[in-house]
Amino acid sequence: MKESIICKEIVPGYLVVYNKKTNETFLTKSLEVKNFSQKDWDIFFNKQPKKTAKKFDARSFFTTVVLNTTESCNLRCRYCSRYKEQYKKEKTMPDVIMFLGVERAIEHAKLIKERVVVQFHGGEPLLFFTKIKSVLESFSKKDLKKIDLRIQTNGTLITDDILKFCLLYNIHLGISVDGPPEINGINRRFADGTPISEVLDKKLKQVRKYLPNNHISCLAVLTQANVNNAKKVLDYIYKNKINDVSILPIYPDFTNCLNTSDHIIPRTEKMVEFSKLIFDLWLERLRKGQFVSIPNFQIWFWNFLGINANYITNNTSCGVGQSMIFINTDGEIYPCGPFSYENKMSFGNIRKINLIDIKKKKVFKMFNKRSTKNVDDCRDCALQSICMGGCPANSYLKEKSIYKKDPFCEYWQGIIEYIVKNIIDDPDICNLIPDFSIRL
Repeated sequence: MKESIICKEIVPGYLVVYNKKTNETFLTKSLEVKNFSQKDWDIFFNKQPKKTAKKFDARSFFTTVVLNTTESCNLRCRYCSRYKEQYKKEKTMPDVIMFLGVERAIEHAKLIKERVVVQFHGGEPLLFFTKIKSVLESFSKKDLKKIDLRIQTNGTLITDDILKFCLLYNIHLGISVDGPPEINGINRRFADGTPISEVLDKKLKQVRKYLPNNHISCLAVLTQANVNNAKKVLDYIYKNKINDVSILPIYPDFTNCLNTSDHIIPRTEKMVEFSKLIFDLWLERLRKGQFVSIPNFQIWFWNFLGINANYITNNTSCGVGQSMIFINTDGEIYPCGPFSYENKMSFGNIRKINLIDIKKKKVFKMFNKRSTKNVDDCRDCALQSICMGGCPANSYLKEKSIYKKDPFCEYWQGIIEYIVKNIIDDPDICNLIPDFSIRL
């Protein structure tokens, strides 16, 4: 039995214990591990959901379809992945591909009897808002109610007409916001080099006039520009009535697809400290009864709770390649955006296959078989059922394999250990975690 147990002491006297055979993770007093048996755990964490007879399998269907509407953009952000494609205007999704993407998502939602997210991404999708509007208007309102519509935007092209349409069609806006104006303009600039600072500030005020809080989320890229200003970043986002916040750390680039340099990328320990402070500020608001969603942290709580509630979770931290897919401008379907630079990672083309057919593809099977037991340096880690081996895209970009450890494991481990310490200190925080996020 003990050969199947992996232990890691997080704080003196308490361990994270992972059971390889049952795929369960517990927090327990270290002194009692010596006499461990499967039947009599002395579980410190006493609020776990009971096991259910019926298993819920998060991998049983696709729930998020991302449409890469264009490689074009009106900005030239210093960390943008579109730099590799040189913001090519000809790489814009034709109407027929966009229509098929939405149509296939609706068909899939009807088949699985679950809602499916359709997110218009880019580049900057609002450059082609007229096209998005025309495609959506070609579907009946009844069919569109089967899916959740989202647009991820840099926010600078937002107009009253766009906001009215979003409200009419129940479209959620995800806006990229790195912090207040003086921070936002450091890396995020227009094509002529002008900072977007005041422009985005005005656009966010415009958004607040039209859209309710549950229609807005934001993505904050963590760089050297904001890594020392966690509270200032979060306060500005909350000030703009955005209660759904994702943090995207900027990592060293293995593909030369980022228009960036090392001075933009923070040291790992700085990124961990930033995330710890964000986590503390998040908990502070949750304890006051305020709804605030930070999916980066929620995923790890959900994994911890889900594994021990007998749920079958995704084999990847965000569901990439299993519950989420990415449709490129030419209709080719990939696990997510970073894989779209590799033709061999395609599931096929949306012109020829339905979403359910993806499960027959070799690439899907590769992702479905991926687990921490098959990932180098993960199989003996006590945190593996929480982080799920990190981001497979990071592994692939560096090692050309999704069966390698995330090269940025140090960041993941630092913040996950901090969360576990907080659970040990106060197990009841698990009852505060929202079970929903606009971005997930």
